[in-house]
Amino acid sequence: ANFTITTAAVAAATTVNISATYSGVTRTAPLTLNPITLNNLVLSPASVAGGSSTTGNRVELNGPAPPSGAPVSLTSSNPSAAQVPATVTVAAGASLAYFTITTSAVTVSTPVTISATYGGVTSTGTLTVNPLVLSFLTVSPGSVYGGQSATLSRVTLNGAAPAGGV
Repeated sequence: ANFTITTAAVAAATTVNISATYSGVTRTAPLTLNPITLNNLVLSPASVAGGSSTTGNRVELNGPAPPSGAPVSLTSSNPSAAQVPATVTVAAGASLAYFTITTSAVTVSTPVTISATYGGVTSTGTLTVNPLVLSFLTVSPGSVYGGQSATLSRVTLNGAAPAGGV
């Protein structure tokens, strides 16, 4: 017959023995309880123009979060360039959660270490915050008669322009 064993969260791997007795015969089998810990931190994208936000970032646990959820602590090595929430909570039963990183304008390429901690495990990743630069210039049409305008011309930046424009 099948039966369910209910367990509690553990801080370290713990082996317990499960015993069953019938007609004077006892059988014992080990059951290993593993702690839920941080398995991975993913920064996506890993490079961004300053002044923009990234929403594809996630923390991943090695198993489902406990019934109360799993609050994962986040830190930034340079909060003036990249800001993260203090925590992101992995919902009960889920194994990952997404979070947003908001960046500020920078004048030089700035690597920022983002750290996530849960269950005694810390994982880090590097987000590079780049200065806003001109990426493309398109003149269209490419040929006009003197006195006419090239009205479909366009400049493109490597990120969103700040409020008020550039």
